[in-house]
Amino acid sequence: MDRKLFAIIPIAFLILYSILFPVHEGTDYSVSPLHQVSASHGDSDDILAFRYGGQIGYADASGGIVYSEPVRDHIVFNDHFFINMNDGDPSMTIRNNYGNIVNTISTDGVPRMTSNSLFVMKNGGKVLRQIDMTGAEISRYTSLSPVTALETSDYDIIGGFLDGKLAVKNLRENSFSILSCDTDSKYDIIYSASISDDSRYIAVVAGLYPRYLLLFQKKQEEYRPVARYILSDSVRKSVFMKFTDSALFYEDEDGLTSVSLKTQKRSLLGFQGDLMAVSCENDTDYISVISRNGDDMFLNIYLKNGGLLFRGNYHGTDAFVRQWKDRLFTGYGSSLVMADISRRPAGSRK
Repeated sequence: MDRKLFAIIPIAFLILYSILFPVHEGTDYSVSPLHQVSASHGDSDDILAFRYGGQIGYADASGGIVYSEPVRDHIVFNDHFFINMNDGDPSMTIRNNYGNIVNTISTDGVPRMTSNSLFVMKNGGKVLRQIDMTGAEISRYTSLSPVTALETSDYDIIGGFLDGKLAVKNLRENSFSILSCDTDSKYDIIYSASISDDSRYIAVVAGLYPRYLLLFQKKQEEYRPVARYILSDSVRKSVFMKFTDSALFYEDEDGLTSVSLKTQKRSLLGFQGDLMAVSCENDTDYISVISRNGDDMFLNIYLKNGGLLFRGNYHGTDAFVRQWKDRLFTGYGSSLVMADISRRPAGSRK
């Protein structure tokens, strides 16, 4: 572990911050000046993962580095565990967020890790195994088509396939269903899939020439399509998608778009350049975006109900942003920094 990789930010930068990152005026919120994440573990038991500056690591919510190490050829991680391995390794070592070895198991496929589960894909992605941290198999799904998208929630596992099929397994009801994501496109490949925490909505990015965002809603125990939007074909990759209690946020060529789950109306959160990183959590009122335009990186913070809260730019090449309740973690140079976002007291709005 090398905590020194996250250098102390000079006081001059904190002064310069007030020029580079002004608090957006006319809102009910304020953003504190950025301050450096400590090189030592703080007093919080809440741990979050970060990947920044060639490092995979963990910081606690109070602002202390818990563990970090250089990223190797293949890395998968969540807030609890990570696997950091080189190409050709005969086994994969699972470590917890303190860097302690949990288990070492033979590599019989490509590992995939979601927010709360570990999977191994075999045979070109046609066999998907869910395993526990001892390597024991929990479930297995075999398809004639390779897996191209994978996501989990506390109660669901969804997998998208090259042929446009979407498998949905509900862990509470022990139910399993297959959805056909017919797009009228030349190819029905599924790029990305997301499911809401209450299992009521599923969003899928699928198809090529053209590419679509498909929104499904669970009605009478079945998922039925409720909206379809044409997306740009310019970027053929998985895209960011995240459900909140009232909206779906997704990445498109023009920026970040929100879709109201009640009305299916869309609104655009515009920013300069290309989207590099985004963080959106259900227990906050805002969404954070880092975009890049040439050598300039932009940190943009929007309120979920509309409106820009904060914007600033700096020079850089790497991007990381993560929200944790009312605290924001991001990167600057070789350092991790954080800021607090708070609601102004009643009557204090400027």
